[in-house]
Amino acid sequence: MTIKTKPNGLTATEIRVMEWLIVGRTNSQIGQCLCRSEKTVRNQLTTVYAKLGVVNRAEAAAPSSTPNRGLSRFLDVGLI
Repeated sequence: MTIKTKPNGLTATEIRVMEWLIVGRTNSQIGQCLCRSEKTVRNQLTTVYAKLGVVNRAEAAAPSSTPNRGLSRFLDVGLI
């Protein structure tokens, strides 16, 4: 699974972080995959949560019945 465009204002890095989050990686594992510190990943996820209108990783990764929230933003534009 690869997200190719930048929906809802997410940067390319934020999209890569989301890809790893969606497949169940921890912040530490995401950091190792992207050569970033765990703290940097945590900060990036905080920004992603705000952009997606969610409060935690479970909401960000889960499809939502509410349009334009969490993972449904990606699904709605056909990226996943």
